[in-house]
Amino acid sequence: MMKWTNVLVTVGSTRFDKLIAVMTNNQSLEVLSSMGCNNLNIQYGSSDCPSVIGTKFKINITTFDYKNNIDEDIRRADVVVGHAGAGTALEVLRQHKPLLMVINDELMSNHQKELANTLQSEEYLCYCYTNTLINSLKYFNGKQLKSFPEANPQLFANYVDNIFFDNKDCDKYH
Repeated sequence: MMKWTNVLVTVGSTRFDKLIAVMTNNQSLEVLSSMGCNNLNIQYGSSDCPSVIGTKFKINITTFDYKNNIDEDIRRADVVVGHAGAGTALEVLRQHKPLLMVINDELMSNHQKELANTLQSEEYLCYCYTNTLINSLKYFNGKQLKSFPEANPQLFANYVDNIFFDNKDCDKYH
């Protein structure tokens, strides 16, 4: 079983009430406590601020809606439980933190599963849904995940160069 002293929950800029509700219910708090969680930091976004007291489980719970930058919160976390947003995934994975991504299955035209499935198949994260989150917490092993590759800005520059300078088909339009 993993030991997670500091856990960050983030919903990004969205409203994801189910994720906040599951992460603050007694079952989840009990699982986190059994894993050694002392600090649960919850970024609740547009959701209502959760009124949770973790004293029964000896967990210090802090909450906030938004910050300009949550890099420091991610850095301090042993594990991040987050919504399936691309921005959140990149922020967490670039800091080489284990990420348990939770898909919001109530969104219309939901592309979250596609992103989560791709990143999980590459072994950068694991994903679940709110109805499987508690079980996923119990068995999530972030040490088995691959480290996300460092950003390479030159790749994008090369891609753009190839489009504009190496594409012979474009010459006929000039």
